[in-house]
Amino acid sequence: MLAKNSRRRSRKRHLARADHNLRSPLHLSRAISTIAFDLGFNDLSYFSRAFRWRYSATPSEIRNGVAPAAHQFRTRAPKTTSIS
Repeated sequence: MLAKNSRRRSRKRHLARADHNLRSPLHLSRAISTIAFDLGFNDLSYFSRAFRWRYSATPSEIRNGVAPAAHQFRTRAPKTTSIS
């Protein structure tokens, strides 16, 4: 359980940093993939899915300024129900 929470916090931190970098004029020349890889995301598809789930926008939408403000994001995964 502790390792799971630690990974979750780490992923949250990395996604927040990616969000910051994508919005920052200082990082406009860097490719989205470079930002993701520099933050430890080895799979660009996973990064894009996790980012979109967290911020309800793709990294490209954030970069292009067509996404919600930085404070509008999800905090927990939706609960799933099992069908028996």
